[in-house]
Amino acid sequence: MIKYQKNILSIVLVFFAFTVNAQNFSKGSITLNNNEVINGKLSILSDSQSAEIKKNNKTLNYSFNQIQSLTTNDRLFVKKTFDDNSFLAHELVAGKASLFQIEKNRYLISKEDGVFKMIDSKNGGYIERGLLNVLFEDCNSIRESIKKAPSLSESALIDLVNSYNTCSYGEFSPSEKELNKANTFNTDEYKFFIGAGIGIRSVSFFDNNSTENLNQFGFKIGVATTPSFIGKLQGNLYFNMEASYHFGSETDFTNSISPTSFSVNTFRLVFSSDYYFNKKGALKPFIGVGIGLTAENFEGNVSGNEFDINSGNPIWMPKAGLMYTFKNGKDISLTFNYIPEYDNDLSFPIGEDEVIPLKVNSSYINFGLNYYF
Repeated sequence: MIKYQKNILSIVLVFFAFTVNAQNFSKGSITLNNNEVINGKLSILSDSQSAEIKKNNKTLNYSFNQIQSLTTNDRLFVKKTFDDNSFLAHELVAGKASLFQIEKNRYLISKEDGVFKMIDSKNGGYIERGLLNVLFEDCNSIRESIKKAPSLSESALIDLVNSYNTCSYGEFSPSEKELNKANTFNTDEYKFFIGAGIGIRSVSFFDNNSTENLNQFGFKIGVATTPSFIGKLQGNLYFNMEASYHFGSETDFTNSISPTSFSVNTFRLVFSSDYYFNKKGALKPFIGVGIGLTAENFEGNVSGNEFDINSGNPIWMPKAGLMYTFKNGKDISLTFNYIPEYDNDLSFPIGEDEVIPLKVNSSYINFGLNYYF
């Protein structure tokens, strides 16, 4: 079992390392504000408003404020500002609606009224098509083209924007309800995460206040989402669902009435909400609370009488932590959470008439490291 758990952990760590280092780099050059030109392999990171360039086995990072222009794949990217958001953009179409490339496979469409949306051409599903319908809401004839486009490749986006710019506007406008529904559906944000941690279980027996510790190691997977319907709180308030598994070696307890030892394997399913401060900064402190269920397997003995018992409980869990956002838009967080005391009645029979009483009280402190992608 331990060997199997180590193999799972190794796979998780390899996946973690692969995801952190995965980025799209292409040959090009950056011209800084002082007219210095740096050549190498570069990547634009619009979410962090920066660009990275690899030169002589070193990776250099420059904020958009330091950059005059950038050239890659024979395209010139210059600074553009949309609603106080800065981008390095290459213009593809100009008109009532303008189309810009801002990264590999990422595009931005802006309108003369100041509205703009970012499109990920790799997805091309309902979310991106919904965004286009919202942007082009005053051109009914383009809706069918958006729906039937086999993909949202660059050439398809160019055709759609050109079609919008030559449209007979005002043929049809969707209702306010339709627009609100499209905006709500298409702007939800979510992140998947994996994590690992160390837990300290404080154990007492029956009504005895004396406690001893049982250490457990664990890993988790989950998803965090911040929906658009919460308005200005989007990016501050996240709703999470996570599943975790914790295990540890057998521990001998001296605070029990009878000689007792056991190990515990724990599975938890938790739903929680977290509030992040400084949502636009690299460092984001957060607090949160969760509720869920825990299912546990206790295996050990009391005075030489062996037992193997499953038990479960509802739990609640306050937590706090600190998240750091990398320049590639991924996140890592340090988390502390606490599970208040709950009890497990593990009394078990031996023979036909005798029962070994065993009531275990547990509270739990966990320190974890999570990676979001």
